[in-house]
Amino acid sequence: MINLFSYNWQVREEWFKWFKSLPEEELIKPRIGGMGCILHNLLHVINCERIWISQISGSPCAP
Repeated sequence: MINLFSYNWQVREEWFKWFKSLPEEELIKPRIGGMGCILHNLLHVINCERIWISQISGSPCAP
């Protein structure tokens, strides 16, 4: 499980670096699939990570 978590964290960091190189217009540009745009997909992933961490730690996850 630790290897999977480490791999996911590495990929996450690579995506964040890529996102930082994009102009804002690309982040909010409407797209087919996912949550509708890159920014909303990113926020969804971050929210899922927050939920996972809360569940793993046994903490309640407030919205």
